[in-house]
Amino acid sequence: MARKNGIQPAVRMSTPTTKTVAPRPSGKVPSRNRRNRKERHPAVSSRREGALLTDCAILYAAAVADPFGTPAGACVPDIDVRESFRTKVFLRGNVLADVNGDCFVALAPLAGIANDVDCLTCPSAVGGVGLTIETDTATSGIDGYNSNSLFTNGQFGSGQGSLAHRPVAWGLRWRSTAQELDIAGAQVGYTAGGDIDTMQGATFASLLSNQEVEPVSISSNRKWFSASGTAAMCGGQYLENGNYIAGTGTSGTNTGAALTVLMAQGAINGSFEWEAVLHYEVDGEIPGKLPSHCDPIGVNAVDAMCAPAKMRAAREVGENEPKAKRFVSDVVDYVEEGVSGLISWAAPHVKTAAKDATLAALTLLLL
Repeated sequence: MARKNGIQPAVRMSTPTTKTVAPRPSGKVPSRNRRNRKERHPAVSSRREGALLTDCAILYAAAVADPFGTPAGACVPDIDVRESFRTKVFLRGNVLADVNGDCFVALAPLAGIANDVDCLTCPSAVGGVGLTIETDTATSGIDGYNSNSLFTNGQFGSGQGSLAHRPVAWGLRWRSTAQELDIAGAQVGYTAGGDIDTMQGATFASLLSNQEVEPVSISSNRKWFSASGTAAMCGGQYLENGNYIAGTGTSGTNTGAALTVLMAQGAINGSFEWEAVLHYEVDGEIPGKLPSHCDPIGVNAVDAMCAPAKMRAAREVGENEPKAKRFVSDVVDYVEEGVSGLISWAAPHVKTAAKDATLAALTLLLL
């Protein structure tokens, strides 16, 4: 600093200002992103971190691949985003082959939502009635079975206060319980679709007319012979293109449209234990409804994987096969590579991470 007249000028000292800092609260402060995630609408918070599919799409795929092992809660992640009640129903029984070694079980998915109407028919093994699919329990030699649903037939309809429902996925399976020396014959199974709208009147020979259906020898390996179905797999005639349906499709003693069947031929002295499970969404004034997820890529990927006709044919399935995991993995591959190259440009480790996160979400959802 320059001197003036040899005198050092006085220096004005400024008083430093003290900045008050608010004390930091104890504990970890959540980030803005984390706080925003907590505040998001439940229908938006539907995809787990890193997963390629929403929870609804993952459970939909799991129910399609393994309706028996997938817990209740599956839904269809299409554009119908109304809240729904999700339920899983089942029924079990036994069937004997008739005197000719023929028998069948036939499942009508619409009727399974009600516990007071029959949704499955099979012969009572009194002679010669197992050769042709029959859905009317008033027919001599035909038995009917109903599910353990929470709902009754009268709760569904078009009147005020009535409920509506839609099948998400279902499965029908059986396995031989005959003595080792009595095991014989062949079995086929199929879910309606394509040129076949209902299984009423179908025969063993007519099922074999579908090129994707192959007879499987009845064996003592205790493997289930299983067929499954979805609204998308069957087409829209009876299931109204996957929309909610007011009724159960029954008419008096008739179960309505039998869409999935298993048949045996030549099983002299044959006997089978069978199981059926059905997943539904229910709409109406009912507690326990959950937000729905709109995942057009996910739902279309699952439906596309089910589109090949061979998916409608029954096959032998091991008890502990990872069916859901394998199918969800295939769906992820389809999305990554097949949906207009959605993320085909991504580095391999990115796609691997997306698949791992989706399969991890599946594991949690199946608990």
